[in-house]
Order: sequence, then C-alpha cells, then structure tokens
Amino acid sequence: MTAVDRPVAIYSDGACSGNPGPGGWAAVVIDGDEERELSGAEAHTTNQRMEIRGALEGLRSLDRPRRVGVYSDSAYVVNCFRDKWYERLTKADVCVGKVYDVEEMVADPQVLHRRMVVDIQHPTLGNVRQVGIAIKLSETPGSIRSAAPTSGQHTDAVLKDLGLGVDEISALRGKGVIG
Repeated sequence: MTAVDRPVAIYSDGACSGNPGPGGWAAVVIDGDEERELSGAEAHTTNQRMEIRGALEGLRSLDRPRRVGVYSDSAYVVNCFRDKWYERLTKADVCVGKVYDVEEMVADPQVLHRRMVVDIQHPTLGNVRQVGIAIKLSETPGSIRSAAPTSGQHTDAVLKDLGLGVDEISALRGKGVIG
C-alpha cells in the first residue's frame, strides 16, 4: 500500500460555552504510526463552528492527497461531509456514493431493487431479513434456498463430523463450552 493509499483517520470535536461564546476545537490525526493532536480556541464562536473547525483543521494538516476517514460525534459534521458533499459532487457529475449506516442501507431504493436485502421465512424465527445474492447472473441466477441457521443449530453435527462421540459432546455442553 502506498502512502497515498494508506487511509488517515481524523477524530474531531468542538464546543463552546454559551453558544455563542468562547469555544475550542480539537482533532487527532492518525496517519499510520504517527499521531498528531491539534487544537485551538476562539473568544466568540458557536458550537457548530467549533465542531466543523476541528475536522477542517485535521484535513488542513495533511501534506498531500490522502484517503481520509473523518470521525465525529457531531451530526452537523457528519451530515455536512456526507450529505452536502454528496449533493455538490453529484451536481458536478462526479461518480460518488454515500456511505450508509445499516438502517439507511436496507432502505436504499437501489439495494431493494437489486434484492440485496431479502425477507426469508425462518422455521422458528418467522420472517427475517438477510443479505441477498450479490452477483446477479442472467443465465444462472443464484437464490437463497433457506434461512441462515440459528446459533448452535449445527454444533452437534459438526462435532460428530470431527470425530467426537455423543458423550464427549454432552460433556462439553455440561461444562458450558458449547450451547
């Protein structure tokens, strides 16, 4: 992996007292084995300004183009980077996609259209959602034939295949090694 390919992590935060009022920001930039701490303050500012300033100063500290993950507890920062940049980049005809959380991913129209998340009838759990078949082949389409097993459902069969006898499996179960 080249230096350009190695991702950089930026953890940022900011706050102020009074909003507006005096405030500060901080960022920790992790670049491979190197870790830099950055911080600053302003006499009259807002929470949002300090939140975004931490992320911005972390980005400014980079000396060359890099892949970057910006991490923040601020919905303002996350939405600014993800949603606003996404809107601007798509308007500029740049090929880009959002990084979803799980709830957003399973509701995405393209994910649903491609059947990347499917509802399967499980014999004991009822209707469950699970990941669909990723590769779509027109002449040999894949399909989900059964729901995923429950935890421990095949433990006895696997242990028997490994040569353990019924008594050995019972002893493991009795000791709490297996469920």
